[in-house]
Amino acid sequence: MLRPRLCCSLLIGLLCWFSSTEYANARFLTGPTNPSLTNQRGQGHVGLIYDFSKSGDFFDASGNRQDTSSGLFPGGPQRFVDHRAQLFANYGITDTLTLAIELPLVYRFEQEVLDGEDVGLGDIRLWLLYRLFRWQRLALEGGLRIEAKFPSGESGIGLLNSSASASRELPLGSGQTDLLLALQFSKALGPLQFKKELGFRLRLAAQVDYLQAFQIGIDPTLGLINQAVGNLSVDYGEEFLLNLLATWPFLKRYQLGVETALLYFLSGEFDSFTIDFTSISKSKASLPEGYLWTISPFVGFNLFKDFELRCSVEIPLLGEDVPVIALVDSLVGLHYIFGVTYAY
Repeated sequence: MLRPRLCCSLLIGLLCWFSSTEYANARFLTGPTNPSLTNQRGQGHVGLIYDFSKSGDFFDASGNRQDTSSGLFPGGPQRFVDHRAQLFANYGITDTLTLAIELPLVYRFEQEVLDGEDVGLGDIRLWLLYRLFRWQRLALEGGLRIEAKFPSGESGIGLLNSSASASRELPLGSGQTDLLLALQFSKALGPLQFKKELGFRLRLAAQVDYLQAFQIGIDPTLGLINQAVGNLSVDYGEEFLLNLLATWPFLKRYQLGVETALLYFLSGEFDSFTIDFTSISKSKASLPEGYLWTISPFVGFNLFKDFELRCSVEIPLLGEDVPVIALVDSLVGLHYIFGVTYAY
């Protein structure tokens, strides 16, 4: 009797996470053309960022871009469609200290292989930005940003019940808490505006129910069965990040710009598992170091005095051994991003 084993190392994409520029993270909160890093006391911004993506590729250990038909992911090539609406708001507590919150709502589906979908709240981010200095003669500012990401989004992957025909649950969050410490700088050179962020992200280990029930093949006579796996321990490893933003205003109401993000991932570890009939054995497996580089050209338009529209596309350029937490967000593809911001 054939007794195939299913090893989690072949499902590494189900157990890791990457979000390149954090889904149009509003980290440069005062807008690309505003030279100030922080809001004035009692002033702020509210806005909505819509992010549409269709992802199905990944970067392998050699830096080559492949699709999911390569055998790393089970079931053949997969294409995940994301509709993400991120609400954000920030407020100037003082002239040098600003508080911000980001609230993502996610609708995600995959119909080619997994036949799954999910909708709900993603991972919430809360952060503070403190202006350290302002040198007006040099048109230069510097600040410190402290961010916490909370595991408010559903992180489970698998079947909602024991029925083989049930729709599979897809992850809307990573399942773990992140802490970020970053330096920000803003510099004006004539009409050009430059902003930079250099940071370090600490990812706390988590227990994540990635596979509530997983469909496995036993042999040709028994066919498919559902085997519950349960919680898996994952330590995603830390991350260094560098974000650069350049903006050029023209024709009074318009802006052209480009943002690029470079992320370097340190090694981590996770619970691998092997299924043999109804038994499950777990052991520790490592996540390798890696990097990812993306670029996002954009155009902005001041609709009214206090309203700004922005359209951009995020393009993955290079990567290698990118650690991932959830299958969907480990895959790369174009992100089409549309945002509107109101200053009050």
